[in-house]
Amino acid sequence: MPKDSQYHVGDVWRYKTREGEEESRLTVVQVDVSKLGTIVHIAVDKLNWKNCEGGIVQEQIPHMPFAKDALEKSATIRIASGHPLPAWEEGYEEWRRGFVSGHAGIYTITISQAVSLAERTWRTGLGCGSGER
Repeated sequence: MPKDSQYHVGDVWRYKTREGEEESRLTVVQVDVSKLGTIVHIAVDKLNWKNCEGGIVQEQIPHMPFAKDALEKSATIRIASGHPLPAWEEGYEEWRRGFVSGHAGIYTITISQAVSLAERTWRTGLGCGSGER
């Protein structure tokens, strides 16, 4: 597994969250080095997504691949190390197959922007619209 001087598997970080999600944290689940540079794979927890009726649903995202420099724009302080990892492997393996074949990429935006994008995709899948914040 590649080493990175800043991000280590099992590290938990605070990050610049969306409003109302100040308790959300990211956990580093994998670090890869590719032709695109260092890719830091994270899980994000304690998210508050809006369902079709406007109610809040607690969500987590078990796998999100970020360019290291994009992650650096969001991560603020490491608060734990050696934290148990969530079940992230399935999402990583699906992403990896797509990445190797040229059909998947990495996030180059902030974590809060990526979470908003994921929420919009989730809401669209439910058939309830985008739920813009």
